[in-house]
Amino acid sequence: MKKLYIPYIAGEFISSGKRLVIRSPYTGEPIFETFSADNITLNKAIEKAVAAKSIMAALPSWKKEELLLQIAQKIK
Repeated sequence: MKKLYIPYIAGEFISSGKRLVIRSPYTGEPIFETFSADNITLNKAIEKAVAAKSIMAALPSWKKEELLLQIAQKIK
């Protein structure tokens, strides 16, 4: 059974849109399923990323490291 991954885009989990099956480039076997984003969702994600750029740039590197390590722990 393939795992379903719901994209987290611009602060929200997005499960609308077309469902995609991601396949191994070596075997062609399905690896997981996810959803594609429409142009509105992609533009929203880009706008949020641009807005966050100056905030992230102002953070000291030790704080960025701390945040990234917290995110990595939650992913595991």
